[in-house]
Amino acid sequence: MKNKERIIDTDDVVGEKFKVGRKIGKGAFCEVYAGVNLQSGEEVAIKLEPVTTEHPQLYHESEIYKRLQGGVGIPSLKWFGVERGHNIMVIDLLGPNLQEILDRCGGKFSLKTVLMLADQLIEAVECMHDKGVVHRDIKPENLLMGVGSNVCQVYLTDFGLANVVLDPETDEHIEYREGVSFVGTHRYASLWTHCGVEQGRRNDMESLAYVLVCFLKGSLPWQGLSAGSNEEEINGDVMRKKYAIKPEELCESCPPEFAVWITSCQRTHFEDMPYYTSIKARCYVFDYEYDWADSPKDDIKLGTSAEKPGIILATQDIHDTVEVFSRTKISDDVPSSKDVQSDPENPWQIAGRRQRRKRHLSSNRGHRVAKFGKLKNHNFV
Repeated sequence: MKNKERIIDTDDVVGEKFKVGRKIGKGAFCEVYAGVNLQSGEEVAIKLEPVTTEHPQLYHESEIYKRLQGGVGIPSLKWFGVERGHNIMVIDLLGPNLQEILDRCGGKFSLKTVLMLADQLIEAVECMHDKGVVHRDIKPENLLMGVGSNVCQVYLTDFGLANVVLDPETDEHIEYREGVSFVGTHRYASLWTHCGVEQGRRNDMESLAYVLVCFLKGSLPWQGLSAGSNEEEINGDVMRKKYAIKPEELCESCPPEFAVWITSCQRTHFEDMPYYTSIKARCYVFDYEYDWADSPKDDIKLGTSAEKPGIILATQDIHDTVEVFSRTKISDDVPSSKDVQSDPENPWQIAGRRQRRKRHLSSNRGHRVAKFGKLKNHNFV
């Protein structure tokens, strides 16, 4: 084994103060270990990637983490460096991901649990977008619960595929493009992503909606379609299935806001800010009592805390909310970003527990399409 390219073993120290512990995860080109800061005693996660990896992502991911530091639901970056033939990134140690928890909870979450997760995740995605970043691969495996005092918080992780879409100085948005290679996970990707359109903020929000619907229903109609012989066939099969199922059909048995959410994402223009809001449905107390809080399985006994704010998720009737939103925003003629900003009664900007910060948006450029069937170079079956 070459002197400076040996495997980094348990009990090794990286970054002069982070001791490597047991392996807790593995990706296509990287491995993740639990670790500890020898100076502070803080537990951390250590991600290792060989420098010889054909398509290294860890440096890019660390730069995204730097940009997002301090954001709600974003792990803290502790250190990044190159040692012994590896790119190494150290971040907060987190708990299990939501796919693992979902599997151990029988494949579905209750509406209350989904709403509590949704409230946090919408805020996390909005904070990420405010810093000019889109994730491009939101899925349950990349959503992790915290540990210790943060055991009730859900976090966005794995920014290896993330992209910067807004210039931090000028707020200028990246250019619209078509014919872009697929990036993400087919099950949760937006329709525009399947069409080969450059991803923006609307895509993350549509993906998050699919994740939450999957949590509620246990599956999505296009699961199991990945039987094509190549990426293009798989993408085409899933795209056609998604296009054929209307949001109202997909979200049957879910609160109607979910169908409204997906429809709004699909009709939002490329450069425009999507509508961030807490999903308002029924009346639950935001007490962090998740479905898994009383699980008999010790490895998912999470979601309890000594301090639980008793916040009411919603008291307004769901049908009133949907009716108002439908009157103002869901129509065949998509309003411009200027129209969205100037409407103080837009419930998707003022609903929920937080007042949404508005951002100046660049003007439309004539390339936008209100309906998927009109996108050039793509025929839907």
